[in-house]
Amino acid sequence: IAQAPDDHPNYLRAVLDEPTGRLLESGVADTFMRIWDGLLGQENLPTPLLAVLEAGCGSANDYRALAACGLVRLVDYTGFDLSAKNIANARLRFPQARFLEGNALAIAAPDRSYDRLIAHDLFEHLSLDALAVAVAECCRVTRDEACLGLFSVAEVPEHIVRPTDEY
Repeated sequence: IAQAPDDHPNYLRAVLDEPTGRLLESGVADTFMRIWDGLLGQENLPTPLLAVLEAGCGSANDYRALAACGLVRLVDYTGFDLSAKNIANARLRFPQARFLEGNALAIAAPDRSYDRLIAHDLFEHLSLDALAVAVAECCRVTRDEACLGLFSVAEVPEHIVRPTDEY
Protein backbone atom coordinates (compact mmCIF):
# COMPACT_ATOMS: atom_id res chain seq x y z
CA ILE A 1 0.00 0.00 0.00
CA ALA A 2 1.33 3.41 -0.94
CA GLN A 3 2.36 5.78 1.81
CA ALA A 4 -0.01 8.60 2.66
CA PRO A 5 1.35 12.16 2.57
CA ASP A 6 2.95 13.18 5.86
CA ASP A 7 0.05 15.46 6.77
CA HIS A 8 -2.63 12.75 6.39
CA PRO A 9 -2.96 9.44 8.22
CA ASN A 10 -2.66 6.29 6.12
CA TYR A 11 -6.11 5.01 7.04
CA LEU A 12 -5.90 1.99 4.73
CA ARG A 13 -2.73 0.79 6.43
CA ALA A 14 -4.29 1.44 9.83
CA VAL A 15 -7.34 -0.66 8.95
CA LEU A 16 -5.21 -3.52 7.63
CA ASP A 17 -2.88 -3.43 10.64
CA GLU A 18 -5.69 -3.20 13.21
CA PRO A 19 -6.42 -6.42 15.13
CA THR A 20 -9.95 -7.73 14.57
CA GLY A 21 -12.49 -6.31 16.99
CA ARG A 22 -10.52 -3.20 17.90
CA LEU A 23 -11.27 -1.11 14.80
CA LEU A 24 -13.93 1.06 16.40
CA GLU A 25 -11.95 1.51 19.61
CA SER A 26 -8.92 2.83 17.76
CA GLY A 27 -10.58 5.73 15.99
CA VAL A 28 -9.63 4.38 12.57
CA ALA A 29 -13.27 4.01 11.56
CA ASP A 30 -13.93 7.74 11.81
CA THR A 31 -10.85 8.86 9.86
CA PHE A 32 -12.87 10.21 6.94
CA MET A 33 -15.16 12.09 9.30
CA ARG A 34 -12.22 13.80 10.99
CA ILE A 35 -10.57 14.71 7.68
CA TRP A 36 -13.79 16.18 6.28
CA ASP A 37 -14.50 18.04 9.51
CA GLY A 38 -11.04 19.58 9.43
CA LEU A 39 -11.27 20.60 5.78
CA LEU A 40 -14.81 21.94 5.96
CA GLY A 41 -14.03 23.85 9.14
CA GLN A 42 -11.74 26.04 7.04
CA GLU A 43 -14.47 26.88 4.49
CA ASN A 44 -16.25 30.22 4.52
CA LEU A 45 -19.93 29.97 5.33
CA PRO A 46 -22.14 30.28 2.26
CA THR A 47 -24.66 33.12 2.26
CA PRO A 48 -27.39 32.16 2.57
CA LEU A 49 -26.87 28.71 4.02
CA LEU A 50 -28.09 25.82 1.87
CA ALA A 51 -31.65 24.94 2.99
CA VAL A 52 -31.78 21.16 3.52
CA LEU A 53 -34.85 19.10 4.41
CA GLU A 54 -34.61 15.51 5.59
CA ALA A 55 -37.80 13.49 5.18
CA GLY A 56 -38.12 10.62 7.65
CA CYS A 57 -35.15 11.79 9.73
CA GLY A 58 -35.69 9.16 12.43
CA SER A 59 -33.65 9.82 15.58
CA ALA A 60 -31.16 12.04 13.71
CA ASN A 61 -28.86 9.34 12.32
CA ASP A 62 -28.11 11.26 9.11
CA TYR A 63 -27.82 14.56 10.99
CA ARG A 64 -25.24 12.90 13.26
CA ALA A 65 -23.18 12.01 10.18
CA LEU A 66 -23.53 15.55 8.80
CA ALA A 67 -22.36 16.93 12.15
CA ALA A 68 -19.42 14.54 12.36
CA CYS A 69 -18.25 15.61 8.88
CA GLY A 70 -18.54 19.30 9.68
CA LEU A 71 -21.38 19.87 7.23
CA VAL A 72 -24.02 21.23 9.64
CA ARG A 73 -22.32 24.62 9.82
CA LEU A 74 -22.84 24.95 6.03
CA VAL A 75 -26.57 24.18 5.96
CA ASP A 76 -29.88 25.35 7.37
CA TYR A 77 -31.17 21.87 8.29
CA THR A 78 -34.73 20.77 9.03
CA GLY A 79 -35.62 17.14 9.67
CA PHE A 80 -39.07 15.67 10.07
CA ASP A 81 -40.42 12.27 11.00
CA LEU A 82 -43.85 10.75 11.55
CA SER A 83 -42.79 9.31 14.91
CA ALA A 84 -42.99 11.69 17.89
CA LYS A 85 -40.57 9.38 19.76
CA ASN A 86 -37.98 9.73 16.97
CA ILE A 87 -38.32 13.51 17.02
CA ALA A 88 -37.95 13.59 20.82
CA ASN A 89 -34.78 11.46 20.52
CA ALA A 90 -33.39 13.69 17.75
CA ARG A 91 -34.05 16.86 19.76
CA LEU A 92 -32.41 15.33 22.83
CA ARG A 93 -29.30 14.37 20.84
CA PHE A 94 -29.06 17.65 18.91
CA PRO A 95 -30.97 20.47 20.65
CA GLN A 96 -29.45 23.08 18.32
CA ALA A 97 -31.04 21.50 15.21
CA ARG A 98 -34.61 21.80 13.92
CA PHE A 99 -36.61 18.54 14.12
CA LEU A 100 -40.37 18.50 13.53
CA GLU A 101 -43.14 15.96 13.53
CA GLY A 102 -44.37 15.59 9.99
CA ASN A 103 -45.68 13.33 7.27
CA ALA A 104 -44.03 12.74 3.88
CA LEU A 105 -47.53 12.47 2.39
CA ALA A 106 -48.28 16.09 3.32
CA ILE A 107 -45.06 18.05 3.92
CA ALA A 108 -45.77 21.22 5.88
CA ALA A 109 -43.66 23.56 3.73
CA PRO A 110 -44.27 25.91 0.83
CA ASP A 111 -43.45 24.89 -2.73
CA ARG A 112 -39.72 24.93 -3.57
CA SER A 113 -38.75 26.04 -0.07
CA TYR A 114 -35.65 23.80 0.29
CA ASP A 115 -32.52 23.70 -1.86
CA ARG A 116 -31.88 20.02 -1.16
CA LEU A 117 -33.83 17.07 0.20
CA ILE A 118 -32.48 13.97 1.91
CA ALA A 119 -34.58 10.82 2.34
CA HIS A 120 -32.97 7.52 3.33
CA ASP A 121 -34.85 4.30 3.98
CA LEU A 122 -38.25 5.98 3.77
CA PHE A 123 -39.94 5.20 0.46
CA GLU A 124 -39.72 1.41 0.69
CA HIS A 125 -42.00 1.53 3.75
CA LEU A 126 -44.87 2.96 1.68
CA SER A 127 -47.56 1.42 -0.49
CA LEU A 128 -47.31 2.21 -4.21
CA ASP A 129 -50.07 4.81 -3.89
CA ALA A 130 -48.43 6.45 -0.88
CA LEU A 131 -45.06 6.28 -2.62
CA ALA A 132 -46.38 8.36 -5.53
CA VAL A 133 -47.76 10.96 -3.12
CA ALA A 134 -44.56 11.12 -1.03
CA VAL A 135 -42.31 11.49 -4.08
CA ALA A 136 -44.57 14.24 -5.44
CA GLU A 137 -44.47 16.03 -2.07
CA CYS A 138 -40.68 15.78 -1.88
CA CYS A 139 -40.36 17.16 -5.42
CA ARG A 140 -42.83 19.95 -4.62
CA VAL A 141 -40.82 21.35 -1.71
CA THR A 142 -37.36 20.90 -3.29
CA ARG A 143 -35.75 23.52 -5.55
CA ASP A 144 -32.67 21.76 -6.81
CA GLU A 145 -31.72 18.21 -5.88
CA ALA A 146 -32.69 15.24 -3.77
CA CYS A 147 -30.47 12.52 -2.32
CA LEU A 148 -32.51 9.34 -1.89
CA GLY A 149 -31.31 6.13 -0.29
CA LEU A 150 -33.29 2.90 -0.57
CA PHE A 151 -32.46 -0.27 1.33
CA SER A 152 -34.42 -2.77 -0.75
CA VAL A 153 -34.32 -2.26 -4.50
CA ALA A 154 -33.39 -4.37 -7.52
CA GLU A 155 -32.44 -3.65 -11.13
CA VAL A 156 -35.15 -5.82 -12.70
CA PRO A 157 -37.53 -5.22 -15.62
CA GLU A 158 -40.67 -5.78 -13.50
CA HIS A 159 -41.08 -5.05 -9.83
CA ILE A 160 -43.16 -7.20 -7.55
CA VAL A 161 -44.85 -5.55 -4.60
CA ARG A 162 -44.71 -7.79 -1.55
CA PRO A 163 -46.89 -6.34 1.19
CA THR A 164 -45.80 -7.39 4.65
CA ASP A 165 -47.09 -6.84 8.15
CA GLU A 166 -43.70 -7.24 9.78
CA TYR A 167 -40.07 -6.56 8.89
